[in-house]
Amino acid sequence: MLRLVLLRHGEAEGNRERRFLGLTDAPLTQAGETQAAEAAQRIPAVEHVYVSPLRRCRQTAGLVWPGVEQTVVEGLRETDFGPFEGKTHAELKDEPLYRQWLADPENPALAGLVECEADCAMRAEQALRTMLQDSVTGGRGCVGVVSHGGTLMSLLNRCGRPARPYYDWRMDNCGGWLVRWEDGSKQLTVEGRI
Repeated sequence: MLRLVLLRHGEAEGNRERRFLGLTDAPLTQAGETQAAEAAQRIPAVEHVYVSPLRRCRQTAGLVWPGVEQTVVEGLRETDFGPFEGKTHAELKDEPLYRQWLADPENPALAGLVECEADCAMRAEQALRTMLQDSVTGGRGCVGVVSHGGTLMSLLNRCGRPARPYYDWRMDNCGGWLVRWEDGSKQLTVEGRI
């Protein structure tokens, strides 16, 4: 059995304004650094940390689990919001393409412009399989995974048990889920919020 601490990064520049950050490599704000320091007091210790390549995740991991080795996993990156990147709902609400995306985020006509949730979930699941194999090979019992809200929600929507609706997996900055994986399983059993 392997336990995983799935953690969303601390507040980054643009989160407070509710901007679509996606692939923007925004650093943590001072509030984000404080969130991570506070999270370190309540989150279990881990033997290794897997992180998104984006700075806000690497910084969070270093503050929550200082001195623990990090492995960057490309598949843990945030959703690619394409033309919506860096903008807010208020800035986009009158744009036809944005309204089309809100009405049907899985619309094939948007392929190549905005990453759909299904593609994000598939990418996150592939990253999970890589992390599980590496953790088993390394003989680890508990690992951290620091990623993004959308990526972790997609992963749990696809692999988390008991099943629940996508938005029920939502987590605040430096919030997340403690899950366990049994060898050979394709699912993650959710033990609770962290």
